[in-house]
Amino acid sequence: MRNLALLVAPSAAALLALIACQDDPAGGGAEFSLDAGPIGFDASSPPTDATFPDAPAPDAAPDAPVVPAVSVTVLDAKGGGKAGVRIVFHDATGAVIDSKLTDAGGKAVHTGDTPAMASALLELPGRRRIVTWTGVEDGDDLRIRGDEADGALGDYLVTLPTLYEGAGMYRVAGPCGSVLAYGTGASLPLYEGCARAQNPVLVTARTFSGTTLAHAFKKGAPVSADAGTASVVVGGWTAPSTLTVSIAGLPPQISFDPTLLEISGGVGIDNPNASIDGSSVTFQTATGFSDAHQASISVGDSESFASRRTLTKRFAPAAAASLDYATLLPLVTDAAVDGSTPRRPVLSWQGSTVAADGGLVQVSFDGPDAADHEYEWTFVVPPGTNTVTAPAMPIEAEPFLPVDDAQAFIGIPRVLFVEADVLPSYAQFRAQYVAAFGDAELRSGYDLPAFLANGTYRTTGVFLVPL
Repeated sequence: MRNLALLVAPSAAALLALIACQDDPAGGGAEFSLDAGPIGFDASSPPTDATFPDAPAPDAAPDAPVVPAVSVTVLDAKGGGKAGVRIVFHDATGAVIDSKLTDAGGKAVHTGDTPAMASALLELPGRRRIVTWTGVEDGDDLRIRGDEADGALGDYLVTLPTLYEGAGMYRVAGPCGSVLAYGTGASLPLYEGCARAQNPVLVTARTFSGTTLAHAFKKGAPVSADAGTASVVVGGWTAPSTLTVSIAGLPPQISFDPTLLEISGGVGIDNPNASIDGSSVTFQTATGFSDAHQASISVGDSESFASRRTLTKRFAPAAAASLDYATLLPLVTDAAVDGSTPRRPVLSWQGSTVAADGGLVQVSFDGPDAADHEYEWTFVVPPGTNTVTAPAMPIEAEPFLPVDDAQAFIGIPRVLFVEADVLPSYAQFRAQYVAAFGDAELRSGYDLPAFLANGTYRTTGVFLVPL
């Protein structure tokens, strides 16, 4: 949501639910408040000397001047600070004005003149990436996850107390995917990037033709303390409920892809059985399982298969919901790169982005150790942007930069712009953009993770942009 006076002011509770997970790898934020003290005085009681504070004594020390500061905090896979990460601060031309390593708390702070950009150089297993924030302002604390969260957490051994009469198979789903079972047991693998300390497990009894008959589930199942196998016994069978999602304003001959996440304990379980009838979609949902539902439609561009737009609503479990096709963001197309100056490529794209809260633009390239590493550069950019130029880097950044050869590979940019009615402005987007999409990676324009707060979310983009 753009921060315009005529728009509804952001809800502190909604914003906290979306972004206040800073103790998680997803990040967090502080509650907004407006504490206005009394102004003026009652005309019936004229001021006296006691109305105003005494002036300071002549020899009292003056308050220290406020020094502008911008910080970058790098988080490890478990949400703690990651030390020793190179952070570079740049002026508006992209020139380097400061370069330092994060401290034991994962933080690097620049004081003095406010930089226009800041970059983090992240060394990951088999992958080197630079993240550059643009449009930086005084007081920013920019946050990024600096580790891959993909370690194995063991697995769940899921047991069904009974088989369901008439069922031919069972879809057993957890935080990291699903498997099909034909008996009373199934194994679900767990990984750091998708599982939490406690997770839901949802079992769907289906006919061989795919008709949903019943559900059984377990909420808050703990993972094994030693990354081993944890036993999970689901509860009794319940008849499904029906959710109908209607799409208003859908033009004739326009196709769309619907998705639904059933969210429990912050984990979204995909519901794959959508029944489309014109401009409405019906899902059979698990009665009593969800804290929230998240319904989405994804629309591609008939002329540019790389461009997609999504419209998503997260809401309390209900029998009906609606999405308005007319509110989709404008299409983003024609992403391009000018690599004539390989160390400072210029990325561009077409389409209006002024309605977004912010954007992510990413490019892959050949680096100095391409045999053992993948290389990418991600830019966090303001709404209304259609181009970004990579800033200059210090000598310490050499292992992360494109090969200095105009003939070397630099890929087509992947572009994603986001608008959410629970995000107040680009300031919040750039500060904690990882948190805006939860713990999961946004891997494509229509494969969305479970959001953290009820609200409406819109994206428009070209290709895919991992966070």
